[in-house]
Amino acid sequence: MREIEQFAQSSILLIILTAAASLTAQNFSLLLLAGGIFMLFITHRSLSGELSGRALFLQLLLSMVFVLVSKNTAGYLIFFEFRLGEGERKLRFLHLVLPSTVYLTTIFMLSPFFRLWIEMGEPILPRALFNALLLFAAALVLALGEYLAVRYLCAKIETARVISITALAELYEKKLNRELVMKNYLADKTARLRERENISRNIHNSVGHSVTAAIVALDAAELLLPTDPDKAGEKIRAANRRIRMGLDCIRQAVRILDGESSFLLLGDFIDSLRELAENFMIDTAGKILLDTADIQPDLLLPREYGEFLNGAVSELLTNGVRHGNANYFTIHLMADSAHIRVRVKDNGISDFSPQNSCIRIENGYGLKKIRSFTEKCGGSAVFENIHGFSCIITLPLYKEEG
Repeated sequence: MREIEQFAQSSILLIILTAAASLTAQNFSLLLLAGGIFMLFITHRSLSGELSGRALFLQLLLSMVFVLVSKNTAGYLIFFEFRLGEGERKLRFLHLVLPSTVYLTTIFMLSPFFRLWIEMGEPILPRALFNALLLFAAALVLALGEYLAVRYLCAKIETARVISITALAELYEKKLNRELVMKNYLADKTARLRERENISRNIHNSVGHSVTAAIVALDAAELLLPTDPDKAGEKIRAANRRIRMGLDCIRQAVRILDGESSFLLLGDFIDSLRELAENFMIDTAGKILLDTADIQPDLLLPREYGEFLNGAVSELLTNGVRHGNANYFTIHLMADSAHIRVRVKDNGISDFSPQNSCIRIENGYGLKKIRSFTEKCGGSAVFENIHGFSCIITLPLYKEEG
């Protein structure tokens, strides 16, 4: 950038000096030739950035040729462009005094009539000093113009740079805003899809089982009504309880959609698990051992986890009766400040094995949903068939702070 500025300044100065010298030059063609050669030198210097001793000597020689051809005192201003480079800070103002210095040297040393003019009292010395002063003043004007031009150019460049940076910043901000809007949209869409999935799983695991159990109880009541009205009434009451449980699950899903607290106490979860076990034993005549020893009831469990675990336990109990003819279950609940673990085991007969586990899980909607949810939450679901089918569900647990 600096080389381009110097080239422009040197070219403009050379054109002005050539035009001024053409008024007094006797050979205009020779003046144009000298100016053209000097222009070629300036172009080469600007492109190569060469400031060696050879280049400086060549510039000095071309400057003297231009002065001799122009035959004009203003031609000495060509030495204004005699630069020694940015590194020579001590000599950076040399070009201000160089035109007048070369002029005086030429007058006093090269004029054959210098001694005669002094002896005869001719006013050559005052005139020479006056011309040198004019050259120095012209050099100062050129330096000032150069400084102002550079400042103006730098201001223009800085303004353009600021405008460019501002435009780029605005474009970048708009890009970030678009990305943020899209990110929020996707997050909201993902949250809605997750809510739908949770409701679907809850309906399948809780409401579906409650309605199925209620239908079974009502069918049994219909058969028992002619012979044992009291037993039939008990079955109807059991069906009523199961339907109410399903209705409560639907209400819970609605409360979640309405923005209710996303956490519940572990003690409340244990109560719902105990109610689930009692209703299941009434419906199936099986036995369930619920082990919740050493549980801190003040721990907080994400409501989503509570609904999932209730549905998962109900699914495992139903599968144990339906597919393994199980009649005895153990539900072991363990929790600390980091995790909650639920282990459901039955005494049924199952062909589940490590060899066919993948196929059985993929084909079973309930087991597949259990594994999918636990892995999505950073937990795990382990299925085993050792003296009965068992499932161990582990999920991260959070405790309320403050």
